[in-house]
Amino acid sequence: MKFHHFFAFLALILMAACGDAPSDAGNDSSATPTEGSAEEAPKPQVLPYEDDAIYLDRMYATNTGSQGVANVLDNNTDSYWETPQGASVNEGVMLYFADPQEVDQIEILIPASHQTSQQYKIYADGAEKGITGPNEPLKLAASGPIQSVFVRIMDEDGRSEEFEDHNEGLYRTLTSFSENTQALIGEIRLMDANGEALKVRPLTLVPGTIQPSSVLSPPEAYNGDFLFDSRLEFGWAEGKDDLGVGETIEFNFERTVRVEEIKVWNGYQRSDRHFSSNARVKKLSFGAEGKMQTFDLSDQQAPEVLKLEAPIEGQKFVLEIVEAYPGAKYEDLLLSELRFSDGQQWFGIASKGEADRKSTLENELAGTVLETNKLLDRSFSMRSDPMGGDSYTTTSLLLRSNGSFVLYHEEVLQQGDDRISTEQIADGNWSIESKNGTNVRIKVFGNLRQVFGKTDIYTKKSSSRNSSRIYSEIINIDGERFSGSNLAENLYYRVPADAAN
Repeated sequence: MKFHHFFAFLALILMAACGDAPSDAGNDSSATPTEGSAEEAPKPQVLPYEDDAIYLDRMYATNTGSQGVANVLDNNTDSYWETPQGASVNEGVMLYFADPQEVDQIEILIPASHQTSQQYKIYADGAEKGITGPNEPLKLAASGPIQSVFVRIMDEDGRSEEFEDHNEGLYRTLTSFSENTQALIGEIRLMDANGEALKVRPLTLVPGTIQPSSVLSPPEAYNGDFLFDSRLEFGWAEGKDDLGVGETIEFNFERTVRVEEIKVWNGYQRSDRHFSSNARVKKLSFGAEGKMQTFDLSDQQAPEVLKLEAPIEGQKFVLEIVEAYPGAKYEDLLLSELRFSDGQQWFGIASKGEADRKSTLENELAGTVLETNKLLDRSFSMRSDPMGGDSYTTTSLLLRSNGSFVLYHEEVLQQGDDRISTEQIADGNWSIESKNGTNVRIKVFGNLRQVFGKTDIYTKKSSSRNSSRIYSEIINIDGERFSGSNLAENLYYRVPADAAN
């Protein structure tokens, strides 16, 4: 049988998400950050306000090391965003415009001191536009104004190993990437039809803290700082055994700020199902030092701007839940994103939340296979071919050190003249369920997208249908493999001893 060196992954794997709300409301959890981070949070990039600049509505990187993502829009190629050690392939940067923009070309610039052979796949509004190398402009196909851009890092230098799994009657091909890989981007330059660079700037983030009165368990998946991470897949969830009425979020800035408006992404906007299943805010109050104003919110999956009767200046502000829309399935109330406006521009809070979560996770995983075998922030993919069959499956998994994950599972079956494929893409959060010596039992939870397709091998005619649902799975991790009960069943990250040459 001919072996195939195969590494497939989701084209637009974004930062992954906050996961499904548990069927039972979580316990109260303190929102106080963990002390003693092993890695300091990247310092927020604060640029002077420019009237002629295009300010992004949202912006994030799928995974970040010591250099923050705002560096890719500071007009300085010597500053850069970088991934954590071990991460590169399929990581990337996502940009969302508040209003659609005419973008003709995109160029990925790398610092002169950094040499790389990596390629970058560019997407506009979710559609693939092409692959380019560093410092090589890519012209987008004419498609009118666009609202989003995703730059995905490509690196096909993974190590492929083939072995026979006689217990399962399968040929397997394992592809993995070194724990020493790392990627960086100095600047993402967006240009108009004349080749002129657009003055695109990141959302301004002011250092501060976010302190909710409660957080749904596990707190690392629903904490308050997710309100400013630019990802609708993450959000704050209150942790009371009711709809969250009376719960508060306190915002503390390190300097005095002016607030004229607030922008709210209400509910859990990861998907239609997540939005309707969980409770949303119907009425809230916002203010400072006892000067609170109450607002009614629409029950909609879109940002809503609330204008204050008069501007407020200060360093401490409070938001309180006054009334809620009940969820169809869960009582847990969520907010996905939040912004403040000073009358000139929108801004958020830069907290140490992600660095603290990474530090906590690092401490909890000390001595386990996830630490000793350096499994975090690395992509693993395995193709399985039945001995003597025409079908195959491919499973890919990436567990990130920031507590998110992405999992891709494809099944292909040749049935007569038809090639039938089922693609399942899960993303969200993961948390530790238990530890047994060096082995770890985790829970992955979030959203599952399914794509069912059929193609006639002769006529090439194809059809497909999509679906989406809430997803969770328990995965056991030992010295050789990830063993799940569903999509992640028997995904090896190293060739087992009894099959090694």
